[in-house]
Amino acid sequence: TQNLIGKSLEAAIEYSQLMLNIVDLNQDLKTNDPELLAFAAARDFPERATCASLSWEKTRDFIQELST
Repeated sequence: TQNLIGKSLEAAIEYSQLMLNIVDLNQDLKTNDPELLAFAAARDFPERATCASLSWEKTRDFIQELST
């Protein structure tokens, strides 16, 4: 979440969605950033998908509320 500091609301929403896509088996990996790709390991454990995505879903939803 430190990567959200200083970002615009729109950029923070996009980043949150990127993180959700990284842990989602149904999405393509659209980053080469090794720091972010570390989270792709969650794809190997589908039963942990909620753990890996819940905080990012709530963060994205909160930021979307702020931007309206």
